[in-house]
Amino acid sequence: MIEKGLLDYISEYWNVIDSLMFLVNLILLTSSIYCVETERYLIGKENFIHFGAYACFLMWIKMFYWMRLFSHTAKYVKLIV
Repeated sequence: MIEKGLLDYISEYWNVIDSLMFLVNLILLTSSIYCVETERYLIGKENFIHFGAYACFLMWIKMFYWMRLFSHTAKYVKLIV
């Protein structure tokens, strides 16, 4: 990102997915730590569940990205992309 610049980094959708995954997981973990300490939800119970679902979905997408490393699964990932 430093060498190419922000616009080139964002132009690849795998990088955007990585950034979103990091942001959603950070919000989810921060909210859950706050919830444990204060017994109140920082972002609301329904939003907490939604952020958890988004985090799980983005991690599944990231798993498909890593499946490109193996020759048996790489051809199927390329078909999907």
